[in-house]
Amino acid sequence: AAERRIARPADGKSLDDFSIKDTPYAFVVEGAAIERFVQMTNWDYFESFKRFAQVLTMSGVEKALNEAGAGEGDRVVIGKYEFEWSDDRRESNLFESWKAKQDEKPAGTTLQGTRHWPH
Repeated sequence: AAERRIARPADGKSLDDFSIKDTPYAFVVEGAAIERFVQMTNWDYFESFKRFAQVLTMSGVEKALNEAGAGEGDRVVIGKYEFEWSDDRRESNLFESWKAKQDEKPAGTTLQGTRHWPH
């Protein structure tokens, strides 16, 4: 029988290895892999934003934020990315959140991620 191998990230960091700090300004999520994921995400595309929401659930960040007391509209910071928290994961709500972030950025700029880590 073939030996089953468990895939591990090349750098040994895992998306579920993070901490949350409740500061007066925002809930700050810190962790090498989740911050790298945010940095590498191309925020110009709605599909990327949906994937980000899935990763927050899959990694346990969503559950941990809820347990830390994050509520609707609270500010969350992961790396250099800042957003308002919402428990509503319906696609229409995700689209409205993504569209609002698109409208915030100055014309001619991009929030495109980079594949270089660390920066």
